[in-house]
Amino acid sequence: MQQQAWAEQSHVDISALAQRVTGLENGVQDIKGIITELAKKLDARPTNWFGIIGAQVGVLTVIGGAITFLVNPINSDISRHEHEISHIAESAINRSDYLRDREETERWIGSLRDRQRFNEDRGVFKDDLDRLEKLVTRLAESAATKADLAEDQRRGDERINTLAGALHELQHDFAASRVAPPAK
Repeated sequence: MQQQAWAEQSHVDISALAQRVTGLENGVQDIKGIITELAKKLDARPTNWFGIIGAQVGVLTVIGGAITFLVNPINSDISRHEHEISHIAESAINRSDYLRDREETERWIGSLRDRQRFNEDRGVFKDDLDRLEKLVTRLAESAATKADLAEDQRRGDERINTLAGALHELQHDFAASRVAPPAK
């Protein structure tokens, strides 16, 4: 956005510069016409070399002052534009650097998503284990015989082993797919 504003300002400044140059060219043409007329008049009169040389020195002094007056703003505009262009060039980022940074950021975001899914899955398994623990406690309290208790315990152990195995597999899968966050 700022680069676009600089570009628009540069375009406006270049247009103003072109107008100044055109004005300078017109002024030089006018001076050329005056000198031509002066030369014609001098050719018609007897030659006064001191007067001619004095007039030429005076005209050259006026022309030099006008050129200095007109060229200084142009040079300052050129210097300002050079400064702005160098600032734009310094602040621009290389395309390959941008793409590399973007890929690193996407990998880092992916690893955060994986970690979040793992934490959610771990929370679900923890909830299942808590419910299983409560169920085992209730079963133990309500079991009438030792055989019923042994059977309930065996089923509970199987469920716990199944859940523990699934949790172990999930941890192993997460460790295998884990991507390290990008280094800064």
